[in-house]
Order: sequence, then C-alpha cells, then structure tokens
Amino acid sequence: VNSVLDLDDLLELIIDTATRMMEAKASSLLLLDEKTRKLYFKVATGAKREEVMQYELDVGEGIAGQVADKGEALLLPDGSTGPRGERRISEYIGFQTNSIACVPMKVGRRVIGVVEIIDKEDGTPIQEEDMKTLTVFAELASMAISNARKIAQVRRENRDLREELEHRYQII
Repeated sequence: VNSVLDLDDLLELIIDTATRMMEAKASSLLLLDEKTRKLYFKVATGAKREEVMQYELDVGEGIAGQVADKGEALLLPDGSTGPRGERRISEYIGFQTNSIACVPMKVGRRVIGVVEIIDKEDGTPIQEEDMKTLTVFAELASMAISNARKIAQVRRENRDLREELEHRYQII
C-alpha cells in the first residue's frame, strides 16, 4: 500500500485489499471534506457499488458519519438497526445488510475518512476480532493516503514553479 503514490490508485488498492482481507461482500471508503463536513464515497465494491458512489453523508449522519464524528470504530452485527443515513442508502439501492463494521482513518487525531465493510461472504456476522484487523489496516491506509497527498502537493508545487520559471525566463 505504501508503494502506490497516485491517490486514486491507492484508494482502489486499499479497498480491494480490505475487501479480500475481511472476506466481505461489499465495502467502501469515504473521505472527509473538512470544509463542507461531508463524507464522499471515493471507492466502493460489491453488487451496488455504482449506486453507492452517488451518495454523500454529513458528519454525524449514518454509521459512517458517526464514526467520522466521534473518531471511534463501530460494529453493528445487525445492519438493519443502523442509523437512518445508512438505511436510507440501503433502502434506495435495494441492498439488505446483515452486519456492518466501520472504522475511522486518522492522521494524528484528525479523521480523514472511514472504511466500511458490509457482510461477510460466508454469511457469518462481522466479529470484534475482525474489527481489530480492520482498525490496524485503516491506520496503515491512513498513513499511505497522507503520504500520497503530500507527494501530490509537492508535484503540484513543482509543476507550478516550473511553469512560472518558463514564463518568466523565456529564452529568445
């Protein structure tokens, strides 16, 4: 995960790895926009991934929003009892959930997003032991995302400086 520098490729790799590692039916990665205080689905897997990608959640809304707000992992062994925001999405896209695990992705103390796993492929509920694995994975993923963002920023600054120099010092 730490060797991938392109943010979009990295996000895809993170969620694909988490899905395989957790043996999940579906999963998603939501990133937090700190200005709007909204969570945006950046990557999703599963049968309804295209539909899920159209949604956004306010911080505090639904399971993912609560995890982003409090910065603490949340496990719902019965997904149907989840907060309204998640049920709204599940009902609209016609996806019945049995269990949901959601963990925050943090850089320092600041939440940058969440990873959400829905149902196990074999039909068993997600367990506390799974949550420990997912939490450690989210910590590693957070560091990789932070590094990819820093590298992207340095590349942008380098490009901008190069363009400014070319414009300022044209050779005639």
